[in-house]
Amino acid sequence: MRIRKGAVAVGILTLAGITLCFGGSPKCDAAGRESRSGKKQPAGVEVLGDPKFEKGLAVSPLWPEIVQQNGGVEKTNTDTIRFGRGDADPVWQMAQWASKYDLGGTVPVEGRDGVTYANPGKKVTRFADGTLLLDITTSTEYEAPRTGSDAWPHLLIQQDFENRPNVGRISRLDFTMELRIVHCDKKMTDAEFNESLHTA
Repeated sequence: MRIRKGAVAVGILTLAGITLCFGGSPKCDAAGRESRSGKKQPAGVEVLGDPKFEKGLAVSPLWPEIVQQNGGVEKTNTDTIRFGRGDADPVWQMAQWASKYDLGGTVPVEGRDGVTYANPGKKVTRFADGTLLLDITTSTEYEAPRTGSDAWPHLLIQQDFENRPNVGRISRLDFTMELRIVHCDKKMTDAEFNESLHTA
């Protein structure tokens, strides 16, 4: 999803996990439990760490060049957004590219529904059920509609796998994700809007 000038877009993400299954079975259970037929299925291997974001998110600097020129994300992260698991090392990295506003150093606000970190350009909330809200207010990021050469604000999450499996040797890869766009508001006039450049 590309978020551009004049658009306010909010996405909610819930991850249930990634399971790799070995043994060639068309059915695979992550714990190797018995299937409904009563037969024990091969055990899968969960590869996605912290699918409910309990350990928080390591926050990147505002520009990829800072990371590239200074030794990678671990050396250049500006902060860790915490959601209540003390000082556990996060497995998730959040990039906040091309923004005017760094979430690093932001004070968390605990609400009835979850924990929120916010500044004039963006907001990240982890709800009690493990759902993650990523919200960018690009109307505060731009002074004019984006042109084709401009960077655009990002909120991206990723993680590396410590034990990377050989995908060519697995029989099945199960991945479950729910994504919902809560709203995406066009703040430009029809004359300013270009659907090849701006959020549609």
